[in-house]
Amino acid sequence: MVHAASIGSLMEQFGKLPSGDRSFAIDLMQRQMVEVRRKELAHRATQAYRNYKQGKVKRGTVADLQKALEND
Repeated sequence: MVHAASIGSLMEQFGKLPSGDRSFAIDLMQRQMVEVRRKELAHRATQAYRNYKQGKVKRGTVADLQKALEND
């Protein structure tokens, strides 16, 4: 399994870093993950807007939703 080997190699190299470099690496990875999540959210928002414009989104109250679910 290549993925597990890559993670293992990463952890091995990470363990060899000085403490300060480890903190920097963790901070860098966290910032990269925030950016990934931000891009994913932007993509989902674009899809939701497109669906809304195409009339694929229903609107209503919670009671309307419950009624629709009961009728399924």
